[in-house]
Amino acid sequence: NTLKVLIASFLTDMPNYVQSLESELNAKDISSAAKSAHAIKGVAGNLSTLALADLAKHLERACLDEKPVAEIVTLQERLMPLFDLTCHELSAWLNENS
Repeated sequence: NTLKVLIASFLTDMPNYVQSLESELNAKDISSAAKSAHAIKGVAGNLSTLALADLAKHLERACLDEKPVAEIVTLQERLMPLFDLTCHELSAWLNENS
């Protein structure tokens, strides 16, 4: 079904976006980090993983508003455990519904 495809896609694609975001912030490439945060926001929103989508939205806005890098990195550090939890929950759902 469509939900299973969306979840599988999330679990495949999202780690790349999250890794890109981390690399871009390490390189202080805030413009690219904004794009990665935007992608995370969109994919998370597609699955209604709203806490993750909301945090990604704030992260994207902080990048676009050229907030201090330390503030942006703090948001990214909050995003990581939420991302891990979301992946865990979605993987568990897929396993139960396969």
